[in-house]
Amino acid sequence: MKKTAKQIQKDLFTKEFKQYFNKKIRPHLQIIEKQRIIHVIVFCLVIVLIIITIVIYPHIPFCQNKDGIVNLRGLLVITTVEIALAEFVRKHYTNYAKKLCFVPLLSFIGDIQIISSETNKNMMDKYISKLRLLPKHDIFFCDDFLCGEYKNINVEIAEVDLRKDTKRSKNRYVQVFNGLFIKFKSFKNFKGYTIIKGDKLKIGDNSKYVRLEDPEFEKIYDVYGSDQIEARYLLTTGFMNRLVKLSKKEIGKSLTVSFEHGNVNIAIASTKDWFEVPLFHDATDIVNYRGILLELMDIFSIIDILKLEQNIGM
Repeated sequence: MKKTAKQIQKDLFTKEFKQYFNKKIRPHLQIIEKQRIIHVIVFCLVIVLIIITIVIYPHIPFCQNKDGIVNLRGLLVITTVEIALAEFVRKHYTNYAKKLCFVPLLSFIGDIQIISSETNKNMMDKYISKLRLLPKHDIFFCDDFLCGEYKNINVEIAEVDLRKDTKRSKNRYVQVFNGLFIKFKSFKNFKGYTIIKGDKLKIGDNSKYVRLEDPEFEKIYDVYGSDQIEARYLLTTGFMNRLVKLSKKEIGKSLTVSFEHGNVNIAIASTKDWFEVPLFHDATDIVNYRGILLELMDIFSIIDILKLEQNIGM
């Protein structure tokens, strides 16, 4: 029997994971740690440069007008560039660390891989563009893209940033969604679409409202769909009860679900950077990687909680 996300989370604190970590992951980490130190030094130098700029800039003659008033716009431009440089250094390290440690790290769970192929990302962009679950977008960014099998289900997880072109000269592109997108095959057959969204979330479109006989569920979620009967077939009492329980967990507070194109699609709105290897923490520390796996298991726990792997009794 395959382990559930909760069981794997417990395994992360056993000797088994520590032994696995020391044998499979730690050999890669000395190289990462050397790079981390270099990136920390560069990052700190940029921060020092920002401080020096703020202190010295007002006293430079050509940074003032004829009346001796400081050109604040120039100061803002320079510091913005320097802050962007500091963020680039941090991001460069996290991406570098992921490439080296993610493959052996994910193998502890099973057949899960990190995908860097632009072809796969473009396919994900095209698929998301067809969904009613997420807002229409013009620009698609994909930071992390994981693909693999969990409890005999092919799962795709993407950390995405969707932006819409407003056709304005200033602040032309507006972010319409940022967070995690999860996709896997539904074990229930359906022809139309059903969208479940929180009352406070602006995700979805103007579809037909579906009325259900669960007042607690309807206080938390709105359901829209193309077919009232099909929606009730998908949203059984057991499914709704589990979704209500999930809404009380941290990962479930901003969660929306849709049944579209033969798949179950889940969106989790979030501003956090998922699966990040921290810059200011020893790269050889097991805590870094245990935290990444715990976050990943939180995501897979959605499948366990909703029992979406079952063909009957959703």
